[in-house]
Amino acid sequence: MFYLLLLLGSVTAREGRYAFGLPIGQSVSATFTEGSATCGAVLPAPGVGPGLAGVGATCTVRGRVTFRQNFLTGADADYEVWLTGSGILPRTQYIVGFSTDCSLPILLPAPLTVPYQMQWQQLNNAVMSPFLMVNGFYIKGTSGVYNINGASGRFPLRGSNTFFVVARTDRTIIGCSTAVLA
Repeated sequence: MFYLLLLLGSVTAREGRYAFGLPIGQSVSATFTEGSATCGAVLPAPGVGPGLAGVGATCTVRGRVTFRQNFLTGADADYEVWLTGSGILPRTQYIVGFSTDCSLPILLPAPLTVPYQMQWQQLNNAVMSPFLMVNGFYIKGTSGVYNINGASGRFPLRGSNTFFVVARTDRTIIGCSTAVLA
């Protein structure tokens, strides 16, 4: 009987990463490197127009971000962000989120498109780094707004041309993923 269920589950699977119609093992990730000149922009304040364009400041954050889609519901995504580097200091607040462009252009094009409307989307509230850090720190959580493939009406991260951004609470970008989330 078990083999029959397994066979039926694999026949009805839409793609190789699905089993019994549920997404299994989907994830996207990106890395941060120190020294890239994509930082320095100032994020827009909530409810206010665009931010200030970046000045080509050097990024001071290293690390990795990974999103894993919840295999039970197929809707929410768990995330894990590891931050280290010269820009990550003890007892300091940081904000993380998504941007379509780490340099955040000042002028928006006349027909506002979705990528420009989503210049900056904060993922969570400000996070305080630990009092004592040996090798950076982790930020972990669950997002009910974003997931990997856009299931259940969530914003899809795969194929959406979004970068993961780390900023200080003064909204200055100090880290940006080296490539779009993939």
